[in-house]
Amino acid sequence: MKIYKLSINTQKEYHIGNNSEQFERLTQRKAPYYQHNPKGILTAYAICPGCNNPIELIGMIRQPKDKSRYGKHCGYNVMGLALNNVEDYHCCKYRARQHYVRTQRRNVASPLAIQILNQLKTQFDRIIYLLKVTTGIQITPNLAEKMLITYLSSKGQYYTGADLRNTPWIFAYLSNSQSLYQQRISKKYEKATELICALRQSKDIEIIENESSYIITNKPNKFTTIAFCFHSHKVIAKENGEIIEKMTYSISEEKDKFDFDDPKNPLNNVLWTTEIQFDYDFYQKLIFSKKNEDKRQHNYLTIANKLIK
Repeated sequence: MKIYKLSINTQKEYHIGNNSEQFERLTQRKAPYYQHNPKGILTAYAICPGCNNPIELIGMIRQPKDKSRYGKHCGYNVMGLALNNVEDYHCCKYRARQHYVRTQRRNVASPLAIQILNQLKTQFDRIIYLLKVTTGIQITPNLAEKMLITYLSSKGQYYTGADLRNTPWIFAYLSNSQSLYQQRISKKYEKATELICALRQSKDIEIIENESSYIITNKPNKFTTIAFCFHSHKVIAKENGEIIEKMTYSISEEKDKFDFDDPKNPLNNVLWTTEIQFDYDFYQKLIFSKKNEDKRQHNYLTIANKLIK
């Protein structure tokens, strides 16, 4: 891996880079970041941003022959820094190439799952804001509450593909299908024109346009169930150690009746799909931004505090 954290209690990440200067400046070469490993060798330690387990930073003390620097799970407790949790390690996308199944869950004793839930509670307004920007849907408090209820009922914090970096997108991924009826699509959304053009293919959907958005509703004397969902969560490991995460964003309407002659989908007309790539840096900037602290959306935070105990 090419990133690290300095504490399990923060999401602030740092890139390993091409030299050790940043790490030395941040840690001042003090314990617990510098200490001897079980073999008595002085080692540089940090935290994996994916699973909150301790990692060894290769190349920070002794330069490898290939001159590379990277993080590697050490597989044991590091005194004063972090305990090693085997289950969270096995679920970590930085451990190896992973294929996650929506129904797979961690053990209820997972410390990472507890932190994911706490992050959802304290950052819920920012998570909703990120999803508004990412999807174009101007998620109302009522819709946000429905999504959170679905996520919590499915024990989303225990999903094996969830971690502290991808909380907004996995929250959406595990919120199942939600109605788009009377929801607004922002004109600022980069794919708004493409999306609305696709929705107009439906004989039952009406689009009401105003200055800033499009309102999704039904045509007079027509009824259709139009909904959005997220599926096909994928993790792609690049050769340079970087990770790319994606999922599919889909909008569909139910067919009037089952059409089992349709080889693509006998139940729904899929009107529009696009792929969403998880933007970890955007989420980091939202979390650590101080200039907009007085503009936090407390109505969303109230929902999270009510539902997450």
